[in-house]
Amino acid sequence: MLNMLQNPLVAIHVQKLYIRAWFIQYLLKRGALFGKHSSSTSKSGRRINSRDLFFSSFNIPKTLKPLFRSRGGLGEGKLVETLSPKLILSLMAVAIEGMANATVLDFEWRDLPLNKDTSVFLTATRKTFGPSLRRLALQAPIIMFKELLAIADFPHLDELAFYFDYALESKTRKERKPVEASAELQELLNTLIPFITRRRSTLRTLHISSSSSSDLSIFFLRLPDLPGLRRLNLEIRFDESHLVDSSGILKFLQTSSLLHVRLKPPITISSDVHADGRDTTSTRRDNGWAQLNQKILGHVGCLRRLESLELPFLSLEKTLPLIRRSSDTLTALTLTNKFLSLSEVTEVIHLFHHRPFDLQHLHLEVVSLELVILKLLALRVPNLFSLELVFKEPDRIPEEVFPDESLDYAPFKDWRLYDLGLYLSRYQPPSPETSLLTGVSTPIEETFMNKIQKTVPSIVELKGVERLSPLEALATRFTV
Repeated sequence: MLNMLQNPLVAIHVQKLYIRAWFIQYLLKRGALFGKHSSSTSKSGRRINSRDLFFSSFNIPKTLKPLFRSRGGLGEGKLVETLSPKLILSLMAVAIEGMANATVLDFEWRDLPLNKDTSVFLTATRKTFGPSLRRLALQAPIIMFKELLAIADFPHLDELAFYFDYALESKTRKERKPVEASAELQELLNTLIPFITRRRSTLRTLHISSSSSSDLSIFFLRLPDLPGLRRLNLEIRFDESHLVDSSGILKFLQTSSLLHVRLKPPITISSDVHADGRDTTSTRRDNGWAQLNQKILGHVGCLRRLESLELPFLSLEKTLPLIRRSSDTLTALTLTNKFLSLSEVTEVIHLFHHRPFDLQHLHLEVVSLELVILKLLALRVPNLFSLELVFKEPDRIPEEVFPDESLDYAPFKDWRLYDLGLYLSRYQPPSPETSLLTGVSTPIEETFMNKIQKTVPSIVELKGVERLSPLEALATRFTV
């Protein structure tokens, strides 16, 4: 693929470019290693295997490893096994220079050093993407943004996504020195705020995600009014140690132009190994959300007239009033953080009883995957296009949950559901490469979806059920 992208007539068709730090780190480390040893032999005399170095140095997903095997992988293994790291970096830069129509740049920088070997990517994208780029996503420690944004100052951006990584030298708030916290705060105020302010009249989407221990209160307070903002995504800690003052966020949640809001506290991921040897991953959200939820309840101008909303579910008393504020306009709703009972699902759906044909997309976590829930949804939201259900470990097989006689339920035949996704207490990574390579349904999820598809004839797409091989799917994008 990299060889094909040396041709500008091919590269010009790329619209989204994803650059990942782990691959560049691998190339740099491999280059340093083989620079010391002109032959592929270590000091001990043992032959160095670049694949072993690759897998041992980085936490590469298991499903990604076959792409780098000597046969049947990316470029038949030639990319990793035979080309020098500097040549690969040069070929990647040449490929980028041909992507003149790219509209999205997603750069996971993390802790890469900014030097001549790494800045070549930013320089190449700045030169090539200037007129066309609309979305910029950068992931790095806060202290790195000044240098990165100086090179990535694209003129026509209307979507910004910033991911604040933790500082490697101090991962916890207790370990941080006052000078470190002050330096990060000044970086936010002196670099990020002006960068966003220069685009205040054209910015349509703002995404802020943080695993930093910094308090983001002043950052949100200093953000300018964004009169054209349509979409606001916040994936941050809402507790007082990371957000002492939430008034800046509350101001944005009252922006009259807002149509789409996602509020996602960080997740806690835990793995469970079952008796049958199957490994499932479960996630829970940070309790800091309860504090902000209470403050939003006291600000009646927040979350009104939205078209889509995602937020953690606390209880009927605390969450339903927030959803109700946009129940006349919502077409997409995502509720996380709590497995809902049938009665709670019923109460949520009842919010849309006055406009049953308008809700198009729904994501819920449910205590139990039951036929009665599908019957409720088919009856109350007949025009639903996409449904995602996260469910707990079932105590019955699919044939018992969805017996053949359920096919006779009339609303199922009229239900217009097209897209279905079922997830067994697990988190679906949002990044493009992991959604392609690891976002595959487990056997039990696929079995339930196939059973429901037979029950609901309108369903066409089953999320996580592969239609293309990973390589075929990956070939539709360019990720480095």
